[in-house]
Amino acid sequence: ARLPRIRARDRARKLAFAAPFAILVGIANPFLDRVPIAIAGEVSLAAGWVSFASILNAAYYILN
Repeated sequence: ARLPRIRARDRARKLAFAAPFAILVGIANPFLDRVPIAIAGEVSLAAGWVSFASILNAAYYILN
């Protein structure tokens, strides 16, 4: 089965409309969720940053 072709202009319009909302929701996470997550050895990262990256990634793939 073939997937329908979606024009790049339509995808860009959706992304331009929804991306600010995803960024605003995601940018609050590093400030609200400061629990450290061990990544490798002694390197740690706040769970909020991981959540922020996950929200941006999901928004990108849903809208494209």
